[in-house]
Amino acid sequence: MSEPERTAQVWDQQRGESDKAYAAYTAYYRLGVRRSYRKVGQELGKSDTLIGRWGARWGWVERVRAQGVYDLEMERAEFAEERRRAARNDARVLSSLVAKVGAAVMALDPAELKPEQLIRLADVTLKHRRTLYGPVDEAPVHVHGTVGDMPVSVEVERFDRLPAAGQARELEELAARVLRVREAIAAAA
Repeated sequence: MSEPERTAQVWDQQRGESDKAYAAYTAYYRLGVRRSYRKVGQELGKSDTLIGRWGARWGWVERVRAQGVYDLEMERAEFAEERRRAARNDARVLSSLVAKVGAAVMALDPAELKPEQLIRLADVTLKHRRTLYGPVDEAPVHVHGTVGDMPVSVEVERFDRLPAAGQARELEELAARVLRVREAIAAAA
């Protein structure tokens, strides 16, 4: 018997493969990890010998392997696209929330702003940003604004790469700067 001529995809019906043989192949594939020629024969009411002959002639084992790899690649591609869509949506939501939090922080009365609250807002915002965009790269990020009439500038440089003690030091320094600004505002009032 000569080798069958293959079509573009090995899991498609092959040139010369009968409809019954192809139906048996699809039944074999659908059975999943517990597939066997015997189960296909039982399902279709065909002899094990006939199913075995079709399986060998039409390369079912190789076809199933190729189709499984292809299906897995398609699932991964679909999942990756779904993750990209979710990330774009999350970025829009985060951007909107950051703008709203920024506006709310600017509207706060400096006398009511506690350093712990500012630190918590910055910490939560930065954690969400790192989760969505990944770690901050080597370039520092500068955040500028005002508290009352006083300009405030904060630099977030590789914060997420610092050990816990380094992060604590950075937050303590930020809290100290906020206290100095609050004291300056109070002294100017």
